[in-house]
Amino acid sequence: MILYWFILTLMVAAGACGYYIVSGSYPVAMVNWTPISIKTFNDNKYTTEYYYKKLSEKYKEGKEVLEQESAQKEITRAVLDKLVEDRLVWEELKTRMGESERAA
Repeated sequence: MILYWFILTLMVAAGACGYYIVSGSYPVAMVNWTPISIKTFNDNKYTTEYYYKKLSEKYKEGKEVLEQESAQKEITRAVLDKLVEDRLVWEELKTRMGESERAA
């Protein structure tokens, strides 16, 4: 009977982990125990790349630069840095708003 529950628990855990990975919910970074998911990261990275692509098309220069590996690494670094900064600012805002409500 114990083996049955162990196998059942293992199957449920494996299914949950599988869903977690397939849905893009697993964290790419943790900020004060709050995850930044790979889906959020990829969405922001895609938006940033799209913006710079359209910008280079408009001004007819720099398109080759965006395709370089160093530019892609810099975009990745900048997006992750911005997501971490946004999360820290959000948590500080929640802290300060909580303090102001208690003082009132």
